[in-house]
Amino acid sequence: MGTLLVGLIGSFTPVLVADSGQSGASASAYQHAGDEAVFDRIGDWFATLGKSGFEKESILVQRRMARAARRTQRAMREVGEGLQQGLDSMTGQ
Repeated sequence: MGTLLVGLIGSFTPVLVADSGQSGASASAYQHAGDEAVFDRIGDWFATLGKSGFEKESILVQRRMARAARRTQRAMREVGEGLQQGLDSMTGQ
């Protein structure tokens, strides 16, 4: 029983430890997470259900562009927050 327990704990350790000792997903996991995530594909499928041809393609393009815009906004917000933190640390606030 003890060997089984040690084996289970040992198998979960790499999952729990990310880069820099932080818990959560690693940077490479975020790098490979893209526009084709399963929840995006399911949402696209529901959005295009019953559509055909050009209408279906235009809906998919609009949804992909909206996701790209959200990713860009999120990246810009993170850069702005990083700059603000840097400025705050320089000014002592």
